Amino acid sequence: MTKQIGFLFGSRFLILLKHKLTKYLNKYDIQLTKES
Repeated sequence: MTKQIGFLFGSRFLILLKHKLTKYLNKYDIQLTKES
């Protein structure tokens, strides 16, 4: 039971992290394309 909760929380955290990372990378890509 605890493992299941940990897995659910872990996957939610990973999704959130991935989302933030993608957002940051998109911002960075926009800056790079503006410079070039």
